[in-house]
Amino acid sequence: MSGLGEAASRIGEKVVEILDIFDLSFFISGAVAVGAILVGVDGGDSHPITGDENGTLLFGLVLGSYVLGLAAFSIGRFVRSPLTKLREADALAHAMRDQGLEAEDGGLSRPIVEFFGTESIEGGDRWPLYTRMWVHVRSYPSLAESFALLRRYWILSASYDGIATAALVWLWPIWTKAPQEARLGLTALVVAISLFCWHRAFEYKRYQITELVATVAHWITLVGKPVLDKASAGPSAPSPSNQTQEASETTAAEQPQA
Repeated sequence: MSGLGEAASRIGEKVVEILDIFDLSFFISGAVAVGAILVGVDGGDSHPITGDENGTLLFGLVLGSYVLGLAAFSIGRFVRSPLTKLREADALAHAMRDQGLEAEDGGLSRPIVEFFGTESIEGGDRWPLYTRMWVHVRSYPSLAESFALLRRYWILSASYDGIATAALVWLWPIWTKAPQEARLGLTALVVAISLFCWHRAFEYKRYQITELVATVAHWITLVGKPVLDKASAGPSAPSPSNQTQEASETTAAEQPQA
């Protein structure tokens, strides 16, 4: 099972990489919406399509899928964000407590204040700090793999937001083309799919928040705290060998030159 799980994970990573090229993830939701529109406007009348018309139609479908995908993502994120904003804030606060980035009094831990500054994280609002964490992760080459995983979660969340909206477009052909006795059942199915997609979009956003906070906490443990501890200890006392060398150099400097 471990081999199958690793293979599935690699396939998922490759799919996300492909979708990330030119934001191809938007084509998924756009294609869903275009399919619904084509079914809805199909009046049953057709005529033979010539070669020129076929090329124009293909270009229109590709461009339309991309544009509708962008619109579906924008609408889906606009609808979902206000509904899950408080849950996302709770996820961020919970992750920071679990990773030890908050002090016992509820404030921020010393490494966070030292490395990320205090001017943008005053009060209880943690979203400016969340943005600063993104900047931190993408600025360090050693964190490239974590940054790639964070982008993967963002792409998947955006894809599900778009699909949730695009799926609702199918209500139009359902209520205009489907048999009357099947409309309620199909409507319930489409709504359930949309709600599930919005739920998955939030889950991937939560994964993204948790991964980002954990990455920063791990970096602080390996790099940040040793730097702060060394700075707090002050300049280290010279070793006996160094003291002997410094004394010899001082004596040689004090001797008059011939």
